[in-house]
Amino acid sequence: MDANPAVQLYGGPILRSGDQETAFAPTQACLVALAYLEPKGSLTRERVSGLLWEEAARERQCHRIRQLVYAINDRAGHPVLVREGEAILPVLSSDVAELQPSAEPPLARVTAIPTAAFEQWLDLAVKRMEQERTLRLAEVLDHHVADGRWGSAFDIAVLLIELSGGAFHWAEAAISCAARAGKVQTARAILDKFEVNSEAVSYTHLRAHET
Repeated sequence: MDANPAVQLYGGPILRSGDQETAFAPTQACLVALAYLEPKGSLTRERVSGLLWEEAARERQCHRIRQLVYAINDRAGHPVLVREGEAILPVLSSDVAELQPSAEPPLARVTAIPTAAFEQWLDLAVKRMEQERTLRLAEVLDHHVADGRWGSAFDIAVLLIELSGGAFHWAEAAISCAARAGKVQTARAILDKFEVNSEAVSYTHLRAHET
């Protein structure tokens, strides 16, 4: 097994270890998502119980959580969660913690909705992950543009168009990057598709980049 397994939350949660991928059972996926997205140390047994099972006697809470943590770690073949006092803590790094988002939908494998409270938490978590991914990719785009890496900058801008559902300003960025990368026909196609009306990405601007 890879020396550095990590939890992937975009398209997950799953445990990724080299080329190996381990998925979790539905309730397990809920707890892994909670543990890796809540502020470290804030996920208590009481909060888990309220989100996953609503009301339950304290003794039963402890038993359920103990069993669930054990099942998660056993399934993964590696410690993923640990209980410390009242808290359930993450053990591994994650794509969210390392600021390495992918194009996969956030928490795509969280398919169980055990309570209304968890559904509300999940909706907010997904929106937050989408926002964080956009900000991270925008930062990477800015760095590539600053370095003049127009081809890779174009690829990131196209990804941002897809993830945003066709946001106009990412289309402008994609057109500009494509033109500077020498992909003038691609830039024209995007210009026509989005009917961009901007001096920065006009046909005059594109002609200046034609060879």
